Amino acid sequence: MKKKVLFIINPRAGRQKGTNILEKIQVKLDLTRFDWDSYITKKAGEAAIVSQREAQNNDILVAVGGDGSVNQVAAGVVGSDTALGIIPAGSGNGLARGLHIPLHVNGAIEVLNRMNIRTIDTAKVNDHFFVNLAGMGFDAHLAHRCSGNGHRGLIAHFKSAANSIHNYSAKKCRFIFNGQEASRETFLVTISNSGQYGNNAHISPQARVDDGLLEVCILSKFPIRAAPGLVLRLFNKTIHHSPYYSYFQCKEVKVQAEEKLEAHVDGEPMEPVYQLDVRINPHSLRVITGNKS
Repeated sequence: MKKKVLFIINPRAGRQKGTNILEKIQVKLDLTRFDWDSYITKKAGEAAIVSQREAQNNDILVAVGGDGSVNQVAAGVVGSDTALGIIPAGSGNGLARGLHIPLHVNGAIEVLNRMNIRTIDTAKVNDHFFVNLAGMGFDAHLAHRCSGNGHRGLIAHFKSAANSIHNYSAKKCRFIFNGQEASRETFLVTISNSGQYGNNAHISPQARVDDGLLEVCILSKFPIRAAPGLVLRLFNKTIHHSPYYSYFQCKEVKVQAEEKLEAHVDGEPMEPVYQLDVRINPHSLRVITGNKS
């Protein structure tokens, strides 16, 4: 019996146009194994509504978009037998890169054809679902700035970072985890399920998406002269060797700040908060990946 597949398409995602993708699906998808349909979203947040509605009617829901679209579609299928597929069409594509899904449409569809399903972890932060990462501090500040001006992608983030870093001060945060407490002057805190922001910027090179653990990554206060070296470390997977970086693993964590800080979930801006309450949901999402482990 053929598998039923629904492609949920964000037409505003950076790399592709919905009509072009539809044509490629018809040509490249293995139609001897799959019956497919599509839904092109018309407004922000609609992918989550469609996913929740259609998860029980389909074997696979495919998010066509960036990390925000993947987040919404994944939220609808988490905990079910329905699998998540991804056709990366965003500016960063952090989770897709981490799951070895090609960034070009034909390659991503071929991954769907192979149907290699892996069960991975998801998490919640302050009742917001996430599958890749969440956090507060400077990275969240950049997410808010880039979302507000409508500019996404690596170059936009570099420009925003260059314009903001001189005026951004480290914040004191308290961490409660594994029966312990610690306080740090933090430039940013990222709670990672997968390992990267996107564009191969690896904030948590040691993370695994199926180990049942969160990686809490802390970048402490550092001199401005150290910034270029830290950026380089993000891209060569050595950030965890920096003296300004520390991390720990846990199943849940509270991060408390002395003032409200900007936050993000899977790269999308979240309301400023005093506290992040984060908990892992182990082995809760079936996802079609480009690798077997």
